[in-house]
Order: sequence, then structure tokens, then C-alpha cells
Amino acid sequence: MIRSTILSFALIFLVSCNFVGRQNDEYLDLNNKDLEREIVNYYNFCDSISKNDQFVVHVTCMDINDSISKYVLEGLVSAEVLYWFPYHFKCKVDSHDTYFTMKSGLVLNNKRNNLFTLKQSAIEQFMKIHFPDEYANNYKKNKEEYIRLAKKNEILGVLQPRFYCLTFKNGKLIKKDIIQTTKVPDYSSTE
Repeated sequence: MIRSTILSFALIFLVSCNFVGRQNDEYLDLNNKDLEREIVNYYNFCDSISKNDQFVVHVTCMDINDSISKYVLEGLVSAEVLYWFPYHFKCKVDSHDTYFTMKSGLVLNNKRNNLFTLKQSAIEQFMKIHFPDEYANNYKKNKEEYIRLAKKNEILGVLQPRFYCLTFKNGKLIKKDIIQTTKVPDYSSTE
């Protein structure tokens, strides 16, 4: 009796440890301190203008050539964008979820033909975590209509008016452009 009780507690402990560890397994580690610092700065900027609205920092990654890479940082204010501009992985940056999209996986001039899409369950989970009001007030009330309108939407749900465009050479930050705009940055530019 005592032996089976001890074994039961040991089994419960091992199973619960396994589930606790899984929560962080889905994140990649960000190894570039310059990029991490700029994401934190951008997060702080978005937080200062968001007026307590919810947002998530999103980074579009582009390899220009074998030594030059660009990263465009933007604040997402809706999950709608994920239907045609999916993230490919996420990192914890300064305790905040930060979502990354590799430009090579997108067909930006024809969003309906992207190489990758997110599963509906991933979009729902993203919405529940980051945009619970959108989930409860729009998505959950009429899921089919929400999806139809999100897929039809032509405007990115981004926090205006500023994007950061970071250029790296061999992993070192060499240029930081702060783009003041009401338009989405031109991701096709190689300059």
C-alpha cells in the first residue's frame, strides 16, 4: 500500500514536470544581443503609444545576400493578419512573446498563395493569449464571419505610425531606420 502510494506520487510528479517543461519548448532563443536590444526598444516605444491597447511585436526577417540581413519590426494589434501573414516561430524577448516571419516563406504580392499558413488552432491560441477581447467579442461570436472578413482584409492590423528597419552585416547592426508611415513597409526593397 505505501509502496503503491509512493509510486503514484512519483509518477504524478514526473508527468507534471514534463508538462511544465513543454511550455518553453515552443520558443527559440534569440542569440543576437543587438537585435534583442532593438526589439526591447521597439516594444517600449509601442507600449508608450498604445494607449493601453494590446499589441504584439512582430519581426519580418529577410536575407538580402550572404552577409546582409534585414529585420522589420512592427506592432500587431489584431490576430486577423495571421490568416495571410503567418508567423513561423517565436522567441521570448524581455519576457514578451515576439513573433518572427521569414520573408522567404511569403508571397507578399499574392497573400492567398503563401507557402505556409497557420493552423486554425494556432490562430485561436494566439488570439486567446494576446487579444482576448477580439477572441470573445468577434471570433467566438461568429467564427465563420470573422475568418471570412480576416481573409478578405487588405490592411495589416499594425500599430501605426512607426516601423523599425534594422540592417545587419555578418550579425552586427550597421543601420537603423525608423520609418514614419501609415503604410506597410516595402518588404521587397533590398536597399
